[in-house]
Amino acid sequence: MRTNRGVLFLVLLFGATLGAIPVAAFLNRWWFSVVFVASSAIIAAVVATRLRGANNEAPSPAEYAYGMLALAAFAGSGGLVGLFLYGLIVWGTNLLVLICRLLGWAFHPDPHSLAELVAMTVTLLMVLTSVLFSPIPQTLSANKATVSAYHDLLQQRKDLWWRIPLAVCSFMISGAGIYFDRRSLLHVLAQFLIITAGGEPMSRAMNWSPAAALGKEAANALKRLYEALGYQTILAPRTKEPNSDLNSLLQRLDLLASDENGTLAIELKTRAETSRPVSAAEASSLPLVAKALSRYLSDGESSPVTVKPVLVLVGRGQTSDLDHLASEENVRVLQIEEEVLQQVLRTEETASLRDLARRYLHIGPASDPFAAKNQLGTNP
Repeated sequence: MRTNRGVLFLVLLFGATLGAIPVAAFLNRWWFSVVFVASSAIIAAVVATRLRGANNEAPSPAEYAYGMLALAAFAGSGGLVGLFLYGLIVWGTNLLVLICRLLGWAFHPDPHSLAELVAMTVTLLMVLTSVLFSPIPQTLSANKATVSAYHDLLQQRKDLWWRIPLAVCSFMISGAGIYFDRRSLLHVLAQFLIITAGGEPMSRAMNWSPAAALGKEAANALKRLYEALGYQTILAPRTKEPNSDLNSLLQRLDLLASDENGTLAIELKTRAETSRPVSAAEASSLPLVAKALSRYLSDGESSPVTVKPVLVLVGRGQTSDLDHLASEENVRVLQIEEEVLQQVLRTEETASLRDLARRYLHIGPASDPFAAKNQLGTNP
């Protein structure tokens, strides 16, 4: 089931407006609230319509909640800046009036009008940016072959139990601020609370990209396939010497798979929105990495350790010159669709995983030099 357009619209609208409620309550201008909500609704509708078709499966309620909190924190950051600028302008104007009085000059400006305009503008720009330009909405519309931006948070089952009440508490404090004093510092406290509630989801969403998430998921799926065939695997392999020159080369590798007959150095090329077919130039470093790793693992061994390069294309094509490179450098090129990765990650039975591995990897067992020489580990 695809993402529901109406639900996505409401999540974007509520997330953006929730973050700006404290500053709106502080300013207490009904026309600003109308302009603010109307602008947010229009932008949310446009973004929800544009992103709806990208998802194979609707996000879970928890993912929707994290996306809403992330938007609230982003917009809340703008609101906090707006409140700071408001105070700075009012304080600076009052100081200027005092200086003018001491000098005998007549100067009676209204500091609040300019301060309100600046605070409103900054808040509105941040709210619109959070929906229109930030990657946060994409986290709720990414293809489900990718890792959720909130994957680690979703594993902590009680995490939302304090984030959502904190956001609700922020809303209630803003209401109390209106009741007691329109310019109360309670609004600043409420702004801090909403940023605290959504700060970590916002950080994870801002550092997330569909391509990177798909690459991580693809590596995990391949790891399961190779392990089903009896291979020992290492994700993002690195040497145990932190300053090793080999580590700069190993950054190209996503997975190492091995058993007693050899080692496979595996690089992934995943799909992005504008991905072209993979050319020989993009894959030319892989054979060099495999040779360098072979020399490293063979050091001190009675017989050389063979490392074979494997290039896995996920949802991408290949050019004719890549075929020539593969033939010249003995690079195995595999093409796997994203749907296959989803199937692998959903499969729990070892026998079924083994069948999938034989069907899509087209290999038999290889070798593990690590049993005798444990020099590599996963990149932390």
